[in-house]
Formats: sequence, structure tokens, C-alpha cells
Amino acid sequence: MEIMKLKNLKSWGMALAIGLFATACEKDTTYNVPGAPEGAKVTACSVAEGGKVAYTTTQILLTYNADMVINSSVSPTLNGNAVGMAYATTESGETNRRQVAVSVSLSPGETYELIVPERALAAVNSAAFAQPFTLRFTASTPEFGTIDQLTNQHATAEASKVYGLFVDNYGKKMFTGSMGDVAWGTDYADFLNAQTGAYPAIVGFDFIHLASSPSDWIDYGDITRIKDAWTKGSIPAISWHWAVPTSSAAVKGTLWEGTQEMPSDWSGWVMMNDEAAMSLFAKAEIGDVVEVYAENVVAGAQGSFKDAGTWGAVKPEYEYFNISGNFTLPIDEDVLATLQTSGLIVSGHDYTVTKVVLRGGGGSTLSFSAEGNAFSCANATVAGTWENDVVNADLSKVAGYLKRLQDAGIPALFRPLHEAAGDYSWGPWFWWGNSGVEATKALWRYMYDKLTNEYGLNNLIWVWTMQSQDAGALASAQTVAAAYPGSDCVDIVGADIYPDATLTDQSDVFYLLNQVVGGKKMVALSECGNLVDPAKAQQKNALWSFFMQWYDMDESGTYCHFNYPGDQWKTVNQSPIVLKRGDYAVN
Repeated sequence: MEIMKLKNLKSWGMALAIGLFATACEKDTTYNVPGAPEGAKVTACSVAEGGKVAYTTTQILLTYNADMVINSSVSPTLNGNAVGMAYATTESGETNRRQVAVSVSLSPGETYELIVPERALAAVNSAAFAQPFTLRFTASTPEFGTIDQLTNQHATAEASKVYGLFVDNYGKKMFTGSMGDVAWGTDYADFLNAQTGAYPAIVGFDFIHLASSPSDWIDYGDITRIKDAWTKGSIPAISWHWAVPTSSAAVKGTLWEGTQEMPSDWSGWVMMNDEAAMSLFAKAEIGDVVEVYAENVVAGAQGSFKDAGTWGAVKPEYEYFNISGNFTLPIDEDVLATLQTSGLIVSGHDYTVTKVVLRGGGGSTLSFSAEGNAFSCANATVAGTWENDVVNADLSKVAGYLKRLQDAGIPALFRPLHEAAGDYSWGPWFWWGNSGVEATKALWRYMYDKLTNEYGLNNLIWVWTMQSQDAGALASAQTVAAAYPGSDCVDIVGADIYPDATLTDQSDVFYLLNQVVGGKKMVALSECGNLVDPAKAQQKNALWSFFMQWYDMDESGTYCHFNYPGDQWKTVNQSPIVLKRGDYAVN
């Protein structure tokens, strides 16, 4: 077969195809083309033979002594597995055909052999394949810098002590943790203690029912269960499935706005029976709520809702009740009749009223889901929007509850806005991710400033939860870093992982998060299903600071969501590198 001399690069593709076919049929035949470079080979590599490369490396660059053509039917291999290969690009974005980028995915501490086989490339103007290339190298383990101090310079002694405990044990031992339950209790942690004889070091709580508190079934102002767990040696962790009104229609209007102190002698009140208030009450429906914005709430403060016509309680349970922040009056048939006939009085003692609003729908229009939710995260920090009004009211209410913990000398791992991105390509599942990472970061910083600087909460250790998924695969460090709100407002970084398998190390996610923060923040498994194996994680130099298992229990108290946890917990608790309640001192 005669092969004509190639006159330009465009004609090379067809000639190469012919040459490959001929070579495949006549393996012993060598074709030489006048003027073609001889002995095409690698002249430089971005990784030294037998050397070490950062485990975060995603490409290895090979430089050849001629312009090359890639044979897409033959792939390089990394430890026997096929990997991708493409032309490199210059700084100006042009294709550099003398340099080839081989895609790699590495794990720290692993040794690799990269093989670029003979048929993978050929030089332009040559029918001969490039010489094969082999590279042996090792991926380095993660690098850890000096862990940052707490971001809040005014942190309480208790918060500083707990944070210092985490720092002292980071990379050496892992703290166990589990949810208590989402009804402000410790049922699941109690269950694990009964099953294994050991109580978790960290017990999780959640503000998911904020709109319902205070009520006869849940009152976040009652810190008895948290105080008991803390006194016995467990560290509280508080997350927040933040339910908000799903549309602006849920905020029907302002009944009263101003500044009214409620002295300790019950001599203050806000009367709402004028024309403007009564017109709003006329629009109220069963299921709506009246919300009172409360500030300067003193320990032991109480609220009261009274009939503006008789000064009697609108209902016996609302004659007086304990408050620690904003509080609400759910509107049922009897309450609606009173409001539309007589109006309402807000009374009580030891707090200040700044606003009273009517909200539509009550709990039926509240959701933390992104789906079908018109609540815009982008507007959440913009003054004058209905979303910002909701955010400010909820932060005020949460601040009051957290202040009770601070006053009792109790610190907490505080983990709001978790899993914001959902899946970076497929979309968020919580509303705080519905406007993109910049809006979520702005809301995080807004919350941090409000709770830390405006409300003076110094007992919080701020835990930011990254999302590691992108189109179902592990996200890139660049993608995750773009969502990071900043090292000046984050104390610990975490990931929420629900693997199907039990007792895995999840090191790939650990490495990713450690890379994002440059080893300067502790990395935690902030929420998980099946447990992590501490020994495997330590072997990979990826020992999480702590883990916190989520839960699901049926009405009989039988655990039913993940694989039965008893054996998992017993195995983990027996490890000498885990810390349970009683293995350390926090108070």
C-alpha cells in the first residue's frame, strides 16, 4: 500500500486511519514517510519517575518531540484501568498538539503505574506510532496546616473549651455522635445507649418545628433535655430544617409596629382594635397565625393574648405562657370569632414588642423544601422584602432560644443551611439553595453577623456543611470552594454522606473538603447514615473530627431507617480511637 506524503494536518486524520488499519493487518510492516519525524517520544513529564504528586492532581502532562495525533481507540491505563487523554491547551486557549493531558483520579498514599501504550499516539507526518511511555509515582497524603482559632473572638469559656477539645484530638481520635430526635428530645441517643451501653459524645437537636414553638407539645425555650445531656458530658449539636412561608401571600399584613416595653409588673400592652387592624382580622382564616416580634427578652418572660373587648384570655392556654423570643397565636374557629368581633391585645412582662403581623396558612404553608417554594434566598438578605421580614423574625426567635443555652453556660455546634447545593448540576432540595451559591453565602454571613454581633451569641461553634455531589459524582474542589462562605465565619467544615455500605472511610469526600480549606479547618462527618470505620479512615489519614448519625424510629421505638445500628455502634465504640460520653471532660 502506498501512503502519500501528508501536505497538511487536515489530511492526517484520514492517513492515520489508513495507517492504523494497515498496521493492524500487517503487524510486521513499517511505513516510513519522507520528511516525517523519527522516534516520536515523551521528552518531558509533569511528574517525575518514582516521585510524589499531590493527591488532588487531576492531570499528568506529557510533552512530545513532535505534534501528535491521538488514537481514540487506544487508551492509557492507570493501575490497569483505562483513563482519558486529550490535547493540552496554551495560556491563550489554543490547542497544543505537542503536549497531552492524561486524566487521573488519585487517593493519598497510593502507588500508581501510568502506561501510555504504543498505539495510543502517532506523530503528525508519520505512520509510526510514538514510543510507549510508563510512569510510576505515589500520591501524597493530605496536608494539614495549623487549625484556625474560633472565629468569634468573644466566644464563651465553654465554647472555647469544647472547640479546643476537638482541636487537641483532631487526626488522632474521632468523637461519636447521633441525633436525639427532631422534637427537641434525646430518644435516639437514649436508644443507642440502651443498645450498646455507651452514650454518644455529641447529641443532635433541630429547630425544624420553630413555627410551632412555644406550644404544649414543643417549646424550644425549655432547655431541660439539652441541659441534662450537657451536664452528663455530651456536646449539643443544633441543626435547622428552616421552614418558611412558601409564598408572599402567607404574609397578610402588619397589625402593629413600633416599640412597646412590657415591664415586669404587666403594665404594658399593645391594643389592636383600630380600623386597620380589624380590616386585617376580617381577612383572617382558620389556620392563620398572629406573630409577635419580641426583643430584649429577659429570662422568665411571659406573653399573653387577650380579647380586646373583655380583657380576658382569648383562650385559657394563652392567658400567659413562657417566651424566649418571637411567639405566635394559632387561629382556630374560636380565636377567629374573637379577633373579628373584638380585636386583640398583646400583653405580658419582661420583653419589648416591635411588631405584630398576621400570617396566612399557619404550618400548612411552611416548608423547607426548594420545590414549589417561592421564598427566594436571594431576597432573604434584602431589606424591605417579605422574605427578609421572615428571616429577621425567625432569627430573632432562634436567638432567644440560643440565648437561654448561653445563659446556662451551654455551648453548641450550630449547623444551619446544610446541604444547600443539593446536587450542583441537578439542583437544590432546600430553599436556601434555590438562588445559587452566592445567595446562600450571603445568607450565611447575614446569619453569622446577626446572631454573633447583633444578638451577642458567643456560645456557638459554626459548622458549615458542604455538598459533595455534582451530577451524581464527586464535585470538584473548585466547585465546592465557590460555595464556601469564608474562613472568617466558619469554625468547622462538614459533609453529609449516606453510603449504602457500612463502616466505610469516605476518604474521597474528606480529602475534597480538606483541600477546599487548605487543612486549616477541622473536617467532620456532620450527618451520616451508616457509620464510618475509624480505623480505615485513620489509615487513609482521613480521620473525621466527629460524625453524627441521623435517625428514624417508628412509633414503637424500633429503629428502622438504616441498617440495624447496634452492631455498627458496638464495633465503632470498641475502637481505641473514638471518644464517647465519659471519655473526656467538658464541664
